[in-house]
Amino acid sequence: MTESVQWALVVPVVLATLLGAVQVATWVHGRNTVRHAAAAAAEAAAVSTGGAAGAEASRVAEQVAAAGGLDAVQVVVRSHPDRVEVAVTGDVALVVDLGLGSVSAQAAAPRERVS
Repeated sequence: MTESVQWALVVPVVLATLLGAVQVATWVHGRNTVRHAAAAAAEAAAVSTGGAAGAEASRVAEQVAAAGGLDAVQVVVRSHPDRVEVAVTGDVALVVDLGLGSVSAQAAAPRERVS
């Protein structure tokens, strides 16, 4: 095999490997971002008073997700007397989306009380 044929075979493999590494890194960043958004939203809802816990949690989660580059963010807040649960879902902008672009996370926190 000549050297040019060897390069013609090696270069696409190297480029595909680099693209794959970038895809994985982008997806991991999105997964970490959605986890942080869920945790921040749960904390915000836990310290909120009155009926504004859901709105405050959604606002905080959307801010964190937007700062991390997530699109189509959806936040679901479930409030219980002793705790709050938050679920956040968002889309990661991947170069080649193979159906793995959606990331989600859940977080819970005990409701804080002043006594």
